[in-house]
Amino acid sequence: MTEARRIKGIYKDGRIELEEDAPELEGLSLEVSIELPHGGGKPADIRVEAMYPGPLVEFGSGISHLCGCEQIVNIIRKFRAKLQESTGFPLPPVRMVVSDKIEADTYRIRLNTQVMGEGEINPKRILAFVSNPADKKILEQIPGQTVPDPIFSMPSRWILPSMAQIARERGLTVVIPEALVTSHIEEVITQNIPDCLDSATTGALIDAARKLCPGSVAQVIPEILTNGEMQELLRILLGEKRHIGALKEIFEAIAGLGRKTPQELAEEIKPRLGKFIPV
Repeated sequence: MTEARRIKGIYKDGRIELEEDAPELEGLSLEVSIELPHGGGKPADIRVEAMYPGPLVEFGSGISHLCGCEQIVNIIRKFRAKLQESTGFPLPPVRMVVSDKIEADTYRIRLNTQVMGEGEINPKRILAFVSNPADKKILEQIPGQTVPDPIFSMPSRWILPSMAQIARERGLTVVIPEALVTSHIEEVITQNIPDCLDSATTGALIDAARKLCPGSVAQVIPEILTNGEMQELLRILLGEKRHIGALKEIFEAIAGLGRKTPQELAEEIKPRLGKFIPV
């Protein structure tokens, strides 16, 4: 996501050392600004701003083979395509990194740098779970490590792959680690779609609208709304489960309504837009 995070650093021996662990910054370009004390001398304050291009998934070193694995990448690619078709929102690519700052068998899912989901993986087993807590006794009949499933906290158990068929025959759902991680990523994104709309994606949508209705966009940006206010309006519409793909209709409606707050404009526009069903 293109959201800025400000963290402090220390200037030492010509180098900048961050004052907090930030594994999610790995592989990103940082913009550093330094405030010099009055009269010169060594920097008194250092601010580091990082730009986040899309949701981030961190993998511990014990499950590093899942980071960027073909199965996860392909499933997420299809999910992004379905999400855009369903909502009109082009989700930025999901970044994946291996981090030594979390437990070896743990993964974390971040949006806007915030941890929105996490779980533990047993890399040599598969997860069997029940959809009804009342069926917990069925689960307990199969040997394994009992854990709450990381997505919905339903009773589940890490079992040997050789027990998969028996588990299915007893009515349990069985998933491999790759499927568990992708399902969790999809659930986090689906439940937080408005928060996934960043300023860069908003800018891309405005540019796309300029090609469809340049006159209306010229009337709206920045005369009626700034880019930031447009982002806020689109987030409100996504939160109301409104399809934002009809850019021409959205901008023409705003141009006709004139100067109002993003909340007021969204309230007037949303009846004109179709509702979407989350993927």
